[in-house]
Amino acid sequence: MTLPGIEPATFRFVAQHLNHCATAVPIPLWGTASNSNSEVLQRYQNKVLRATENAPWYICNEVIHADLKVPTIRELQHSASSTEIK
Repeated sequence: MTLPGIEPATFRFVAQHLNHCATAVPIPLWGTASNSNSEVLQRYQNKVLRATENAPWYICNEVIHADLKVPTIRELQHSASSTEIK
């Protein structure tokens, strides 16, 4: 996905930073989030990553996360909760 008049690299940069802001900032609050709320955030993250990389429909989300070295929402929640407990 690209927008007319915007370079693909610029679009990727902006989308990745929007994804970071939406997923990294409120992590401590996610420990109390319901599974359905976490799934909504995960779907958003998948859509942004898929759009930034212009990935076709047949590429699995797990492959996109692995290639970009971006943790899933569940992994972020787990790492945030384990660091808060220490």
